[in-house]
Amino acid sequence: MSAKNKRESATFKTAKGKLENTIKRLNECDSYERLQEILKSIAKAKESTQSPYTPARLTPYHQSEIKRMKESIDTLVKQKTVEFPKPVQPVEVLVVQEEQSVSEPVVSVPVTETLEPTDAVQVDSVPDNNINESDDHVQESTFKALNDDRLKELSKVYAQLDRLKTKIDELRVESEEYPADKNGVKTDSYHKAAIAGQEVYNKIYSLCSNYALNKIDLDTFKSEATDFMKSDNQYVKELKTHRGCKDVFANLLLALTGVGLLAIAAVSIYNGRLTMFNLTNTDSGNKVDALKDSVEHVQSASLK
Repeated sequence: MSAKNKRESATFKTAKGKLENTIKRLNECDSYERLQEILKSIAKAKESTQSPYTPARLTPYHQSEIKRMKESIDTLVKQKTVEFPKPVQPVEVLVVQEEQSVSEPVVSVPVTETLEPTDAVQVDSVPDNNINESDDHVQESTFKALNDDRLKELSKVYAQLDRLKTKIDELRVESEEYPADKNGVKTDSYHKAAIAGQEVYNKIYSLCSNYALNKIDLDTFKSEATDFMKSDNQYVKELKTHRGCKDVFANLLLALTGVGLLAIAAVSIYNGRLTMFNLTNTDSGNKVDALKDSVEHVQSASLK
């Protein structure tokens, strides 16, 4: 290996190690306070002259790997911001009683403070495409209202997205064992499946965020999820036909069908086999027919 290649490899390994450490910290983050510490360290790292976010003179493949890890950090920051919103400070109500004249009788009047109920908690929003902003800017971002009921509906979807993310990371590790072509492009099946998985993850996560933030209604969520997850989508086709991804993909589909539905029959996945399920006869239920078809296709592929 030439001296130039050694320097390039060392630069990549250093940047990769730092970014992977940030991803690990974000995955382990379990509180708002911890998240703020991580955001500050990210901002500090980006200001460094040897920032792992902007390493110089890397090969095209190593550049794509750095980009992939930066996107993972961006996604995790948004996810953790949803999970751990800024704590709501209690409102202290002070009742000031005016002095009364000695000659006037003191009349005790009960004071009732009525607080309007709220269905949402205010949190700081992380800009969609700007992880390069400082922590101060993140704190000053426009407040968004998260719907608690919708977050509960989406809990199973988020759980399956986490499983998909783990599978994507496993695929990328497997892909490391295969060389890139002469142009530095990875063409092995593991790399293709990882790219497809990332596209599916990003799209569904974006839909979940918009639904939780009341930007879209249930029907829009269902329609867009259905359109994206159809079998003719190149990313869906790549992901659900790759060995080891079928069950992860099927579980995500099943979690999506449960969002907003009042009743759904028991669904189980065991050794790649799916039990079919019935949806309520509602408009929302009808909108997941394509998702149901996709699950059936996954079942057929799993049983082969």
